[in-house]
Amino acid sequence: MPTEKTRGGHRRISAAELVGCIRGRRIQVADATVLGLPCGTGDGVGTADRAVDTLTRGLVEGDEVLCRRAVFDRFLSGDRMSEIGDRLIARTFHRIGQLWEQGEAEVYQERRATEIMRRILSEIRGVLPSPDAEAPLALGATPLGDHFCLPTSLVEIVLREIGWNAESLGISLPFVALETAVQRHRPPLFWISASYLGDPESFVEQYETFFDSHHRDVAIVVGGRALSESLRHRMRYAAFCDRLEHLASFADALARAMRQPNS
Repeated sequence: MPTEKTRGGHRRISAAELVGCIRGRRIQVADATVLGLPCGTGDGVGTADRAVDTLTRGLVEGDEVLCRRAVFDRFLSGDRMSEIGDRLIARTFHRIGQLWEQGEAEVYQERRATEIMRRILSEIRGVLPSPDAEAPLALGATPLGDHFCLPTSLVEIVLREIGWNAESLGISLPFVALETAVQRHRPPLFWISASYLGDPESFVEQYETFFDSHHRDVAIVVGGRALSESLRHRMRYAAFCDRLEHLASFADALARAMRQPNS
């Protein structure tokens, strides 16, 4: 693994390199505390269903240590972030939503769960390798009125893990702001994550204008539970991804095409 020398002459391995080695070789971790993770993280991987049960309990109870261990167990085992997002995080929040609908969870617990997961995703982002200097740029956001931060954060991390220089611009951004970002940075890929639409008709109208302006140079990818089948039939896009694993496959194919001569 690459190292750097400290002022004292010691060789230092970056956290990203060490975590990458653990994941790539599926090494069992003896002491996760040296990585700043809860004791026992990575010493054994349970089933996906068990991970969902554990994460659900941790988020509802506000046990952040348990939540971090549940997510990092899957991460250190070598699961891709697209798998973790689809099969662990999405399933867990769907279950929490069901608990709320049944009166078995309070609104504050759902909000707290989002904050806990936001911090965990930020931690994961911090141990992923930095994008290469030549990595293609990807930008994205949620539309105006959509304050759901987790989906766009997950998209960013999924793309960074597979080699894109991805950056979420944030939540609840008007199309005029998205327009400015695309004009200024010209990313090969731009995503819109729509979990909530206050005015679907206005969204579709503005989206179509945005698409007409940029689809020849930018692969515009959309997704999110607010984009019903009837809305999607009225929209054009490079890809609609209802799962993060679909997004990762599309982005991989796009990156390969961009590396081909005359692409």
